Amino acid sequence: MTEDPVEVVRRLIVAFNAFDLDAVLAVCAPDVVVEENPAFLDASTYRGHDGVRQMLARWAESFVNRHTDVHDLTVQADRVTLLGTYEGVGRLTGAPVKMPPERAVYVVRDGRIVSAQFGVRA
Repeated sequence: MTEDPVEVVRRLIVAFNAFDLDAVLAVCAPDVVVEENPAFLDASTYRGHDGVRQMLARWAESFVNRHTDVHDLTVQADRVTLLGTYEGVGRLTGAPVKMPPERAVYVVRDGRIVSAQFGVRA
């Protein structure tokens, strides 16, 4: 039986919000590709579990109390589109940061996320 792609993405969000690296990696395929929002000045593409570790380390350097609020999840075959907001507190400034709602598209195969794209236009 194939695992519901929406449930896989929900598990990822729970793991991210807890900043549980092991749980995040458990739902990512070993060759996962993650593309940050191209609107970011230093947007990067991360590959594999090492890339996910690098991405989360960058987030941890920049923000404390990171959190994703999910507004909507839709699924079409193996693609899950999330509409949500990302927020945190700047590590250096202590200032709250809340991004406007953005879309992320996850591709899920065999119960694992194989790709994630952030800042996807509607």
